[in-house]
Amino acid sequence: MTRFTPSPRRLALLAACALTLPIAGCGNSLEPVTGKVVYDDGSPVQGGSVTFNSKTKGVNASGAIAGDGTFALKFGDGQGAPAGDYKVVVVGKDTGYGNPPTVDEVYGDPVKTPLTQEIVAGKNDVTITVKRPPAAKAPR
Repeated sequence: MTRFTPSPRRLALLAACALTLPIAGCGNSLEPVTGKVVYDDGSPVQGGSVTFNSKTKGVNASGAIAGDGTFALKFGDGQGAPAGDYKVVVVGKDTGYGNPPTVDEVYGDPVKTPLTQEIVAGKNDVTITVKRPPAAKAPR
């Protein structure tokens, strides 16, 4: 009977694969994430989208913002997001060409957004506060 003895290289490869499975989403549970996007005066953002970009896992979850400012995140075919730390991107609803945005554009930039959120095990109900875009200056 021949006995199989894995080489150190194979062991390292197996260990690397085992460590990347949770990152890729295999075996990761999705935590429910719902919430509301509001302006700094407390009024709801009416439409648009919110995306949570993982700071470490290379994954994202997103959801549409309803007319009352509420949202629920989806990840792939599931509801929620894996636990972890996220940068949050908020894009206001499309008001058509030439119309001003409904949310300050800094929140729509995945690199510049100041918004962050931690998703923990269990239900996550979050409130995301954004600013309106600066008033357009009148042409001279």
